[in-house]
Amino acid sequence: MNESEIRDYLIEYNKKEKYDVCHLTEEGCISYEASLGDNVERLAGEMSNIANNTNRPVIMKANGALFAVNPGMTPEEAFGQWKIVERKEQADINKAKMEAKFKDIRNKKEKEADDLRITGLTFEIQVSKDVFDKIVKENYYSGDTVSLADRWARLMKAEMEDQGTKELTDKIALDTLNRANIFPEGDIGNAIDLLTATWERGDKLGKIFDKSPEQIKKLRKDIPNGTANQKGIPNGTIKSRVIKNLRGRL
Repeated sequence: MNESEIRDYLIEYNKKEKYDVCHLTEEGCISYEASLGDNVERLAGEMSNIANNTNRPVIMKANGALFAVNPGMTPEEAFGQWKIVERKEQADINKAKMEAKFKDIRNKKEKEADDLRITGLTFEIQVSKDVFDKIVKENYYSGDTVSLADRWARLMKAEMEDQGTKELTDKIALDTLNRANIFPEGDIGNAIDLLTATWERGDKLGKIFDKSPEQIKKLRKDIPNGTANQKGIPNGTIKSRVIKNLRGRL
């Protein structure tokens, strides 16, 4: 069949099926669109007939997998090909589930280890607690975002102590962020802004995340000039107090 004849053939086939099942693609293949609940063995037979009648490959996407029937394949061979695709798809699903399970176990172990590292460390801020609460309230930061900022700041402090340095590096900031971001609703961008605005190393953190000097200055406007750090908010008390202050907003 030439291309015109193939198009006429597909028009008649679609009329028989009562909806547009087949389309000739720009690549010259025939795309077959199955409906929900179609019998796979029947579909394989139909696709085999179309491929042999038109001498064109027939392709179908099902559950993310690509099923192709080439000219010359019998209905039985086409169905066998589908079973291979189906088995591979199931194997991929099982592999993804197993990888996700191992990832959850690894994340849990890493979290438990990090919890031990940051126990007793404080989130050291350069504003009063009242000003901190005001910043959180005015910017509508969620409790999870504040918890993310709190945990991240303490992880960065623990990492710097472990490395025997007082300098916050790009690597320390990024590595600890990946481990601190365990709060699904915690907004990373907001956590960066909150730490830039209040944390003792917030100016450095802002630079690491490409904030301009003007942005950093604007965020840190509430920090009193020349005032020593306020000795932080004790471990574990930020979230409960912020949630109390923002009751009705979270």
